[in-house]
Amino acid sequence: METLEKKITIGIHHIKPTAVLNNFYSSLCMGLKNNKIPYVNYKPNKKYDVIISTTTNIDAQEICKKQINRGKYFIFIKSPFISPLGVIDFHLKGKSTQPKLPKKDIFIFSHIVAKDFKHVFKPNNSDIRFRSLFNIKSVSWHNTGKYILLFEQAMPEGQGHDFRNRKDWVKWFHKMCNHIKQYNPNVKIALRKHPGSLRWKKKRIKLDFVPGKDIIQLNSKNLADDMKDACGVITISSKGIIQAVVSGKPIYTMNKLCPTYSLSNGTIKDVCCNPKQFDYQQWLFDMSHCHWSLKEIQSGLWWNHCRELISE
Repeated sequence: METLEKKITIGIHHIKPTAVLNNFYSSLCMGLKNNKIPYVNYKPNKKYDVIISTTTNIDAQEICKKQINRGKYFIFIKSPFISPLGVIDFHLKGKSTQPKLPKKDIFIFSHIVAKDFKHVFKPNNSDIRFRSLFNIKSVSWHNTGKYILLFEQAMPEGQGHDFRNRKDWVKWFHKMCNHIKQYNPNVKIALRKHPGSLRWKKKRIKLDFVPGKDIIQLNSKNLADDMKDACGVITISSKGIIQAVVSGKPIYTMNKLCPTYSLSNGTIKDVCCNPKQFDYQQWLFDMSHCHWSLKEIQSGLWWNHCRELISE
């Protein structure tokens, strides 16, 4: 990845005008203006040193892919995985189990993507920022449990994998079940329903499929409860994987853009039979430097941090 010179071109990709994303966008623009950093709104026919996107939809991922293939940088800013109140968790009805934070305390997750879709962040951070921001206890390794846990998805997104619709996910699910049983015939398999399934019905996405008679269908409201009895977690890409890390569970994810990709076991067989142990605690310390308050973004502190990383 080439080193950035003093003056760089920045394009901001903002095409999903919800209240939350508009808040991200306005804070981002304010921070750049306060530091006299020039930027423009993204246009497909233009080239930029850095593209910053306030959405992670399919369009944004395609733009990211092209940008990385050009040897440039792409930054996603999106809803956080962790808040000062703990891991963001959701009921099966799609409602967050976390109390709402005051607007002044809203956080975003900043995901810098570079060559080979590598997540760029400063490694080996101390615990100072983590302890000051997040209410999470120390993580200990737990690879014992009753089942391998998989997450239901409607239209999965996976960089480098063509999982763009429900039909693809169903095929993937059955394929994973076959692999798991091949490597460990005695382990049970559990499927957790997606919290947004009620919204899918309104969009007329067909949800009914037969997961298999040996599949445990989990219906508890809290993801942390389902995680307690898991001996491993497998997904294409899901926010639920963050809870797996905080719970100390072995993981396998196929999405290179997933923040936990560096913690993923190399194969499904590894998760089922001989999971590799990673330093989850250090990863959380490092991820605290990827979570920023709107106040920090508006002041320009976030951009100064990003500029230092992409200039190395």
